[in-house]
Amino acid sequence: MLLDESGPSAYYWQVLGCVNFLSVVVFGIPLTTFQFAAYFRTLPRETIDAAKVDGASTIQSLFRVVLTVSRPILAVTGIINFVWTYNEVLLPFLVITD
Repeated sequence: MLLDESGPSAYYWQVLGCVNFLSVVVFGIPLTTFQFAAYFRTLPRETIDAAKVDGASTIQSLFRVVLTVSRPILAVTGIINFVWTYNEVLLPFLVITD
C-alpha cells in the first residue's frame, strides 16, 4: 500500500486513480496558457499592423514584434513554472511508479 511507503499524499493520488498518470507532472500548463492568453490580449493590434505596413510578413512580425515585447511574460512564466515545479518535485516520484 502506498500509504505506508510514501505518506498520505500518495494515498490520495492512488484513491483518485492518478497513479502512473503522466499529466500529474504537467500541472503548470493551464496556468501558463492563461498567462500567455491574458498577456497577448493586451498587445495593441496597431503595433502588428504597423509592422505589416512597414513590409514585414506574418512570421517576421511574430518574431520581431510580438516575441520582442513578450519577453517579460516569458521570464515571469518561466520563473513561476520553475518555482512551482521545484516545490512539487516529490509528487512525480510518489505518483509515477513505473
